[in-house]
Amino acid sequence: LTWLERPPNFKSVFGSEAQTVLGMPRQASSQGWATLAQVVSKQNKGRLSLNTKSMRERFHRHLKLFTETKKLENQTGFGVTDEDHKKGIYTTKQKLEKMCICYARMDALFGHRLNITPLF
Repeated sequence: LTWLERPPNFKSVFGSEAQTVLGMPRQASSQGWATLAQVVSKQNKGRLSLNTKSMRERFHRHLKLFTETKKLENQTGFGVTDEDHKKGIYTTKQKLEKMCICYARMDALFGHRLNITPLF
């Protein structure tokens, strides 16, 4: 996620919500995914070798988990229960992080997007 938290890197993978700038060629998102796969593979020091397709699939699985967690967070009645207390979870923030690793960071990146958080 650290790599995606830099706006130019995020835009290379997911594009911009703004209108396209005339005269500027848009970089294919596959190039962004390939770069992200290289970064992750390098950070894992060879323990995990990812190609463009596997990186995209892994990230989309995590994004799906984030989206499902975001929907639960916005539902009426979501909160910390007695069962959560037994597990050592005392705040909503802790519960969200337990449900989706790096939830707060993902929310900062994707929470404002309409395909993640609809207006209604």
